[in-house]
Amino acid sequence: MDPNLGRTKLESLAPYDDNRSGFVIIDEFHMENAYKTDENVMAVALSKLLNHNLILQNATMMIYVLPPNFARHEANAFLRNGFFQDPAIARGGGAEQRILVASSYHTKLPLRSSQEVAQVQFVTVPDPQMPQGNDEELLSYIKRELSGLGNLNFQTVFGKIDEYLRNGASVKKSFAIHAAVANNSLEVVRHLLEQDPSAVNALDFTLCTPLMTSAAVAAGNSTNSGIKETKVMDLLLSRGADKSLQDNKGMTAYGHYIKQRMGYDEMMSAMMGQRNKAQTAATYQASHPSERAVQDKLRPPNGPSASDLRGGERPGIIVYEDEGFGNDDSDGDY
Repeated sequence: MDPNLGRTKLESLAPYDDNRSGFVIIDEFHMENAYKTDENVMAVALSKLLNHNLILQNATMMIYVLPPNFARHEANAFLRNGFFQDPAIARGGGAEQRILVASSYHTKLPLRSSQEVAQVQFVTVPDPQMPQGNDEELLSYIKRELSGLGNLNFQTVFGKIDEYLRNGASVKKSFAIHAAVANNSLEVVRHLLEQDPSAVNALDFTLCTPLMTSAAVAAGNSTNSGIKETKVMDLLLSRGADKSLQDNKGMTAYGHYIKQRMGYDEMMSAMMGQRNKAQTAATYQASHPSERAVQDKLRPPNGPSASDLRGGERPGIIVYEDEGFGNDDSDGDY
């Protein structure tokens, strides 16, 4: 271990990089045969190692590369010691690369429970590339046309969309369907699905699906009298939108709706000088029948995800753009 070997390039650990300390790379972690399958013993032994004076005095960053055929209890021992997945590595590592990172701050925290870390799912986050070339032009065209105040000539719009597609643009890679959904354009969404039915479950750079976007739109358009309309959402569901898909925070469309709706309730309470109800995503109760109907439409077959119930917080994963450390310049708007 040499503190002068280099500095971390991981955004998740950037706040703990003081420009002086180095990092520790843990290649292997051996236990006696009698204890090598005991997660509790491994977690405590690892804690003692990470809090050894040699490590505490010489490094603030820890990196552990899980072996290809790692045992889950071994990964749990690190997760219980504050290690987490870094999306920056996951994007470049591929499906077989599982890398955990931590700072000395994280490893000094109390051990997490085995129940908590058991919920952690190892994921590979795709490179968040925004559309390029013809895809970018198609997205810009749809955003420009749908944001106008005048009446649209849909035949003209459809013709232009088809022209972009003939020239190599993709309904999915352009995020065009996300833009159409965000602008609540039933006609354009229907046309895009006719050109590429598989786009109903297209993923944007945050793994957000059109159904998640429609859920947020529905919640944002709600009033004290309930939900105005859900025609776009209904179209997506009728074309096979998958309610169980999760974004890079582990949230489903159901979670997106609840989070957005709670934000609306909080804003309205503040504007009216009222105390907002002490509700969480897990305890949220819709106040209008139309809202409950939307929740029922969006509820995943196996129920809300753990992140849905936490309002977007996903155990074992830190999405550093939420913390202000990311390098993505896009605002996520369509």
